[in-house]
Amino acid sequence: MLRTGCQWRQMPHDLVKWWAAYRWFRTLAKDGTWQRIHDGLHARVRNEEGRHAEPTACALDSQSAQSAEGGESISFDKFKHCRGRKRHLAADTLGFLCARKVTGAGASDRAAGRDVLAEAKRRHPDLVLAWADGGYANVVDDSIIAWAMESTGIEVVVVKRTDDVIWSRHPA
Repeated sequence: MLRTGCQWRQMPHDLVKWWAAYRWFRTLAKDGTWQRIHDGLHARVRNEEGRHAEPTACALDSQSAQSAEGGESISFDKFKHCRGRKRHLAADTLGFLCARKVTGAGASDRAAGRDVLAEAKRRHPDLVLAWADGGYANVVDDSIIAWAMESTGIEVVVVKRTDDVIWSRHPA
């Protein structure tokens, strides 16, 4: 299980045949059922936590992970000295996923961050604020800040490691 994950053809034999389970999974994925279930549960948990159903703020970050497996999206991250993939995530203030993108480890945070913010805004139209680290905007290139405000209406606030920030100031 740790090596191969959960492949369809490796399902336990006392369950339904793998091809039947896969067919149902694909059918429900194509018609949006899984997404509606996810979004409904997300809104319900946010409401139970005393929040609005739709998030208004998110955190944007990335993480490089080593990978020995092949594939088109493997590259070298020269800053973290890692060959593999990088996952770019936007998560709301409760830690729930708003949007994600997987790239090669050498991909720029600024380039992938634009795609992630656009997807997050599409899925959660009430988003108005995103916290990001210095990988997304710095003194060399901070164009994502203006792009996000113009294209999505999201204010990107860069949080430096040395900044003292109280994260609960925004009523997300």
